[in-house]
Amino acid sequence: MFTKFYMFLMLFFLSTICKAEESVKDTKSIGQLANELNPPVSFLNDFIVGGSFILGVVCFFWAFHKFLEYKENPYTTTLGSVILIVITAVALVFLPLFPIIIGADVNPLQK
Repeated sequence: MFTKFYMFLMLFFLSTICKAEESVKDTKSIGQLANELNPPVSFLNDFIVGGSFILGVVCFFWAFHKFLEYKENPYTTTLGSVILIVITAVALVFLPLFPIIIGADVNPLQK
């Protein structure tokens, strides 16, 4: 049993060493690496923009619900919590527009 295990380890390490030698031959520059990382970064950017807009709209509905609770009984919900939720909602909705407002490109490599 031990000989089979040792044979497996030897074959595993030999195949790993061969793959490592192949990867050394395919060296890339930093610019090529950056170009390969560009699509995942733009996907992450789109995900964050969409998520922040959706969370902002949900916060608006949550603030409206909290305001209705405040109107029914001001002792259970404070007006400050409603205002804080509205400020958070406004910030989340306008987060995707922030680079446009300041005039900066989020991803200058993407044209």
